[in-house]
Amino acid sequence: MHKNWIARTLEALVLVCGAAAGSVGPAAVIHEWGTFTALQDEEGRAVAGINVDDEPVPGFVHDVAAGLVGARERVLRKYSKGTIPAAHPLITMRLETPVLYVHLPPGTESLRLDVDVAFRGGWLSQYFPNAVAEAPGLDPRGRGMLTSDTIGTLQWKDVRAHHEARPGPETTDPVWLAPRRVEAATLTVGDENERFLFYRGLGHVDAPLRIARDSEGDALLVRGAVPRDLLKNGPLSVGTLWLADIRADGTTAWRSVQCADISAGAQAAGAVLAALPAVFRESDYGRREASATLRAELRRALVRDGLFEDEAESLLATWDASYFRAPGLRLFFLVPRAWTERILHLRLSVQCETVRTMVGRIDLVTPVQRRLIERITAGPTSDGKWYYEASEARTRARASQPYDLGEILAERGTNVPADYRAYVDLGRFRDAILLDAQDRRPRYALGRFLETYRIRASEVLTAPLTAAGPR
Repeated sequence: MHKNWIARTLEALVLVCGAAAGSVGPAAVIHEWGTFTALQDEEGRAVAGINVDDEPVPGFVHDVAAGLVGARERVLRKYSKGTIPAAHPLITMRLETPVLYVHLPPGTESLRLDVDVAFRGGWLSQYFPNAVAEAPGLDPRGRGMLTSDTIGTLQWKDVRAHHEARPGPETTDPVWLAPRRVEAATLTVGDENERFLFYRGLGHVDAPLRIARDSEGDALLVRGAVPRDLLKNGPLSVGTLWLADIRADGTTAWRSVQCADISAGAQAAGAVLAALPAVFRESDYGRREASATLRAELRRALVRDGLFEDEAESLLATWDASYFRAPGLRLFFLVPRAWTERILHLRLSVQCETVRTMVGRIDLVTPVQRRLIERITAGPTSDGKWYYEASEARTRARASQPYDLGEILAERGTNVPADYRAYVDLGRFRDAILLDAQDRRPRYALGRFLETYRIRASEVLTAPLTAAGPR
């Protein structure tokens, strides 16, 4: 039983919460957190092909299609035979690790409910416990047509929330253990138990903000990019924006600024809602202290938005490496609730107090990454034989284990070709960035590099497909 929840209940005296049909039932509080992640270029244009995990989930998690989500740095066996999912050319948004908690009221031993989630413009790609999944247009190999009208769904039927000691699956994965450290009910679906409902998604969706560099490249200009119908009833408030630059040596610089509300008039006129310097001074970079202060600010904002302290901490712990340690330039903000409800609709069979706190994250293509691309295109293109020999050696050594790209590079040391090292330095969305660069301005050397290392976009099927679910 969550102490913060009890305090809120006493303050409110009573929380009316019943079944969807209108009958009075036990009160409950449902909290959800997650991240919407996008990649944008210097013009604020969405870069597609970001169906890549830098934080893969344990093997017991259910997949809507085996070939849809890939991990560029924890590669499965026989990568050289093409088993890794390619960059999907229609995926512009990642829905990363929403988890949903149920907090039972004092004196309530258990509660049963159904939970339905609908992702407008996307597929709900991974989930636990098991659910009924529908992914229109997606085939089992992870290919398919995805549009802004696609609606992928998950249905958890007869979820039992209780306080019985039923542990979830065994794992040592930090990404899975962090969300468990929350004082909430255990959720049982069939024979699967967990502290939360988990899911992830991939979508053909635009972020609610568009970040473009000015003509000199010195400033980042923030504009609204919200569906017009969402602004009919008034402007949407975004609040604080946090811009963070994490370098490869671990040093971090960040700044924050207030974002003006997104109104219909301002968006139609292309008004700038906020402007931030695109470059940090050398003195802005710190190590632990800079990252820690950014983390603390985000934590306070998450709690102000309605999450309990342990929930806010679990979100940040889950994404600690990706948010605060992975190199790159990224913008964080809290997504307006109305935008979340439109894109990611949640329906519960009981009417409860709900908090849905979603972090918006926009990774930005930087001048450093453009220089790395030029290094690759300058040639000469390396012979990929070294990579496949190293890959096969790792596979033979660990016949049933994934191998880590970082291990291969560490073993090779300075023998790694310059073009491939530049490719690795592009970061998490390296494939999407390279494919986008080649699509916009085809160059022979870059094309050879992509072919040598089998970096390609996945096939998009245009023929009608049945849903990948139910599963």
